[in-house]
Amino acid sequence: MADKYGLEHRPATNLAAVFFREVHTYFNDGDRRDAAITEVADTIERCSPKIVIAHSLGSVVAYETLWARRNHSPVDLLHMLGSPLAMPDIIYHRLNVHEGTRGRPPGVIRWINISDPGDFIAIPPGGISLNFRYVAADLTDAIGAFSFHQVTKYLRCGATAGVLATCVISG
Repeated sequence: MADKYGLEHRPATNLAAVFFREVHTYFNDGDRRDAAITEVADTIERCSPKIVIAHSLGSVVAYETLWARRNHSPVDLLHMLGSPLAMPDIIYHRLNVHEGTRGRPPGVIRWINISDPGDFIAIPPGGISLNFRYVAADLTDAIGAFSFHQVTKYLRCGATAGVLATCVISG
């Protein structure tokens, strides 16, 4: 939003720290960040899922986990909903970058992102494929004017149904 309206980035970052406390905590408390990554990694190792669905900050944790723990079983689909991964300053520039690139994590066969066009959490417009390599699809679907970031709305939207239907048909 700062870029869109020609505003300074520092105030936007400060606002995010106040209104999105969990994001601020994740990036500023190394022990909690490590604990979140460990918990997700342990769950992936224990369950060996073919599909990982992650929403909002969960998509950030899933992305960093899949990069940090490369020995996981193959994941057919990393399916992100309302992901803020590409949000400059607040998330994008604070990710643990591996091998100097931002792209599909190792062991992930297909990466699909869905965002509501009005979801300011899942910015910038144009999706995450503008900033990350090897995103198979960057889809938009209007999930609701007043519920633009709710996970239940993302899970019920047509784009998610279509993505998951192709997994059932091909799997």
